[in-house]
Amino acid sequence: MIETRDLTKKYGDLFALDRLNLKLEQGDVFGFIGPNGAGKTTTMRILATLLNPSWGEASVCGYSIYTGSKDIRRSIGYMPDFFGVYDDMKVIEYLEFFAAAYRIKGPERRKKCEQVLELVDLGYKRDALVTSLSRGMTQRLGLARVLLHEPQVLLLDEPASGLDPRARIEMRELIKELRKMNKTIMVSSHILPELADICNKIGIIERGKLLFNDDVDAAVRQVRSKHIYLVSVGKEQNEIAAKMIESMGEVEGVEIIAEGESIKVTLRDENEGGQVLMGPQIEAWIGSMIGVRFLRGLSVLARYQYGVNKQRVDATGLMKNANTFWQSMEFSLRHRWTFADRVTAELGGGYVRDQFQFEAVDVDLLKFPHVDYRAFRLGARISLLVPMSSGMLEPYLTFENRSVSSGGALEDRFAKASASGFRASAGIALRFGSITGRIEGGATQYTWDITSDAMSDKRASSASDAIRQIGLSVGYEY
Repeated sequence: MIETRDLTKKYGDLFALDRLNLKLEQGDVFGFIGPNGAGKTTTMRILATLLNPSWGEASVCGYSIYTGSKDIRRSIGYMPDFFGVYDDMKVIEYLEFFAAAYRIKGPERRKKCEQVLELVDLGYKRDALVTSLSRGMTQRLGLARVLLHEPQVLLLDEPASGLDPRARIEMRELIKELRKMNKTIMVSSHILPELADICNKIGIIERGKLLFNDDVDAAVRQVRSKHIYLVSVGKEQNEIAAKMIESMGEVEGVEIIAEGESIKVTLRDENEGGQVLMGPQIEAWIGSMIGVRFLRGLSVLARYQYGVNKQRVDATGLMKNANTFWQSMEFSLRHRWTFADRVTAELGGGYVRDQFQFEAVDVDLLKFPHVDYRAFRLGARISLLVPMSSGMLEPYLTFENRSVSSGGALEDRFAKASASGFRASAGIALRFGSITGRIEGGATQYTWDITSDAMSDKRASSASDAIRQIGLSVGYEY
């Protein structure tokens, strides 16, 4: 929707905008952050075709600012930081005047004006004089004006400037409503936290140069300060102490300074404790199963599996590699349909309990000895029946969703943890009478919701667990 390439504006020897490169897609809300004179207003005026750049290219809604200025003006709504209003004109008259300028005619004009007034919550001020409005109401009226022709792109130049705290909150809520309408919005401000909860992308500009262009979380991580400590245990022992400190998971860097007198220790960013990444894992398992069919197409299955996996975990640096020994018990109810004696479809759900025991490869895991998952699963399977001389070959695909809660030592580490996961697998079953053997491979992706992480004494908010599996099970199905 908005794209710039080396966009530059120069006044004499001063670069108001220096080779700006941006790309915004449909539905993006872009927070443009920077001090006065950084180049925010210059950028918006160029995009609104009110100012010509010195060089570079920019396009809005697919139209070039050089050749498609009329089309761009029909497609955008530009709200400057300060704009004038007409004396002795009522709010509804003000909007109808601009609606007429946008060539909105007849009953549609009044209808559109009433709609935008309701959107910005100024319906009760429709007959008030424009000059009687407060600063916050005037800003909302200006936003209503640029929405009259239903633009695809909104350029809002410091819409909260000069507003009191309540009016700022109201303006943020209004921008959230516009975001729900899938409009592409560029909004400028001096303050990052003011835009953090309404934008999906952030750009930081200073002296015409774009210093940062990424999502909000990345911006917060980049500006967060590190914790640095100076430590000394005696000149002759500092080198030994530095090696010991460097091996600690919470430590990002260690440097011996002042000719060996002190150790400079830099700890990891606190934000790194906010996410625990478990994976990728590769699991191999063997198991046994027993199934009982007691109605036409309906059966009960009990299965036990034992397995080993190789796991890489990044939990604030305290665990890197581990072997995991695990066992799983499953009870499920399934219904199976057969079509044309060759294709089967199956739906089922059940209860699964997985218990994991960790064995560290390179780090002590005394704080994280085992994990206990309890899951409810709901899934579907489709298979093809291939008769053989002495049995049946059955290749199949399985898809299932799991809702997981934690227990055991996992609750000791995480005050509360739950997860949702999706699993896809493919396998081959060999049936010889009532004896069935299965070879299966698949992948599972879990997303965890965590409230605290006792292992690192830091707050953890989420975890990702990616598992690749391959295994064999043999059992009796009656």
